[in-house]
Amino acid sequence: MSNPTGVDTQLRGDYPDTVALPTALAAVITGESRFVNASLSHLDVLLGIAAPTGGDTAWRNRLLSMAVIYDWLHTQLGTTRATSTRNAIVAHMNENHGFVAAPDFVSGHSRWGNATSLAGCIALDGEDGRVAAECTAVVDNWQQGYVPTLDHVGAGGGHHMGWMYGSAYSSVEPMLMWWSATGELWNPEFLRDSAYFSLYAVDEAFNVPASGDAFGVYFTSSLRSQVAMSAAFGGNAYAEHLAQRLPPAWGPHAVIRSIVKNNLPPKAPDDLPLSRHFSGSGFVVARNTWSGVPAVVTFKSSPFYSYNHHHRDENAVALSYKGALLSDGGFYDGYGSTHHQNFYTRSIAHNTLLVDLPGETFRGWANDGGQRIPASWAAEPKTVADLTGPAKLDGIERHATREGVTWARGNASKAYATTKVSAFLRDVLFVPTPDDHALPVMLVVDHVALPVEREARIAWQLPLAPTVNGTTSAQVASTGGGHARMHFLAPTQRALRSFSGVERYAVDGVNYPPTTESTGTPPYWGRLEVAAPAAFATTFSTAVVVSDAPLDTDTAPRVTRVSGSSWEGAEIGTTLVLVATGTLNQLPIARTRSSLSRIYVAGLAPNQALAVDFSGTLVTFTADNDGLIAGPVSGGQVASVPEAAPGPIAPGAVAPVQVTDSAPAEPADNANSNEGCGCSATHKGADSVSLVMGLAAVAAMRRRSKRA
Repeated sequence: MSNPTGVDTQLRGDYPDTVALPTALAAVITGESRFVNASLSHLDVLLGIAAPTGGDTAWRNRLLSMAVIYDWLHTQLGTTRATSTRNAIVAHMNENHGFVAAPDFVSGHSRWGNATSLAGCIALDGEDGRVAAECTAVVDNWQQGYVPTLDHVGAGGGHHMGWMYGSAYSSVEPMLMWWSATGELWNPEFLRDSAYFSLYAVDEAFNVPASGDAFGVYFTSSLRSQVAMSAAFGGNAYAEHLAQRLPPAWGPHAVIRSIVKNNLPPKAPDDLPLSRHFSGSGFVVARNTWSGVPAVVTFKSSPFYSYNHHHRDENAVALSYKGALLSDGGFYDGYGSTHHQNFYTRSIAHNTLLVDLPGETFRGWANDGGQRIPASWAAEPKTVADLTGPAKLDGIERHATREGVTWARGNASKAYATTKVSAFLRDVLFVPTPDDHALPVMLVVDHVALPVEREARIAWQLPLAPTVNGTTSAQVASTGGGHARMHFLAPTQRALRSFSGVERYAVDGVNYPPTTESTGTPPYWGRLEVAAPAAFATTFSTAVVVSDAPLDTDTAPRVTRVSGSSWEGAEIGTTLVLVATGTLNQLPIARTRSSLSRIYVAGLAPNQALAVDFSGTLVTFTADNDGLIAGPVSGGQVASVPEAAPGPIAPGAVAPVQVTDSAPAEPADNANSNEGCGCSATHKGADSVSLVMGLAAVAAMRRRSKRA
């Protein structure tokens, strides 16, 4: 800060900490009077503001700012200013008392409230008996609530709210504060693994997916802090590699990295698998490469329900290459807006299943045909016991990765009302390097069972207008020049509907447009819906081929559906990809072995043998421990199959199904047929506590040593 006396020392909106913390740090490090005077001037402004002013976001960040300045610059305050600051800290902690007395360990603002109260407790430790009981409660909330809850939802390193708000609701500053004050490190496994959530998802521009409430896709200060702590406290050399590659941060956001940085040698992620299952939050993130421009797939099926910044998006899949190709719909125009409650957070704005049930209620919001919402706010989960009890879902049931290939199965059956959906299982099989195509292919298979005959629909959210070919395929593009062709393979009887323009935000006959269409997240053209005729059970199958250019008949690999009573798949060029949907011991393929190069079969039993009949040549492949076959067709063990007269199918075998080509055709014309959080959609909402709160404890030890 070259001219601290010129810094705005007023409120700075609800975020005075963005000025207070870096200015105070400069004062501590340099000792220069210009920084000290700027900090004290800012403190004087804050002392003149009554504790309740501005609401909880403002008072939490004033509390943080005053605690830091009091702690770090205590010897510079003088008796009168020090007394006034203590009184103001106590008053602001009193405003925070509701968060301390009734904490919500899963979501809501109580975590941030308890974090800023922890800063106040450390600043006043041993000095003011007025906060003794409150501080005991704050520490208990952390040790008995927030810490074990993050261990649960953050297992593997992720967070159910995604990257933007998830990183703020798992912010590292409380861990750093407590460690600085006591030497005890909270959530060490999460700190070690948290960087993987960013490492796997980040693209070439250091953008992350817009999952959950998201006002942008940029790499937030909270994410930066997690990467820094993962390297410094978790010894994660991959995190250090990412930290060194991130573009320079705005000063206040670089403070934690500068404090905790050590001499850990970085390690490139080249030896890591290309996908990772973040088991606590239910994310599977896969990519095709660790270098260059990656294609990134996110598949989300959380093992529990919650609201707040967590959407009704179980079993949703997203894909990006040079920008979003398949993404979430809508925009974060403000927490609790009509768009937020009726469209943006709902299943209709995500790539998942929709089933209309007339009369179904969603807490007074629109009936979108999507995943259920408990009738009252009182039913929202607040503890680990809630997440593993009444809020429990099945989530990701299986995950495997081999030779770069990723397979995951999500079970979102319990995310829907039982009167509407009996079962919804989704398999995602992602092949990063097929033999005859330079970029990935993906197979998405959905198994839907309903208690009564109804129409089921799979929604696909698109950033840009697609080119649609009847009901067979759609060509989609990203803003950065990436392309993909979606092949709708099953059911064979289907309707393909488009919702764009004013229709894209319509839910149950009412339009819920956003107040603003943010430029920080991908654009939103609208959605395509693949609809099946009314039935008790339906299988949807969609193949996606990623490309660098618009796919036409000269460049797109031929896509053909192959299926049987217990399997569903596709031939994509010379690559066979399929998922076992039941017991599968023998697989008949109406192709010669030499016409296919690679085979990928998911959903088998661990270490199971599978006999594949290539037009009379029987080849046996063996699945790995995760039930996945992945490799060259030439790698199987060959045995001759004698020619036999037509007759009944042998037990365990499956009759081949007549297949239909979905090769690229001439493109047709575009088908165009407040209660809770109380947050705003401004960019600092998720980052406020994640600036440099943890530094309060660093100076606490420094100040006490000076007093001694």
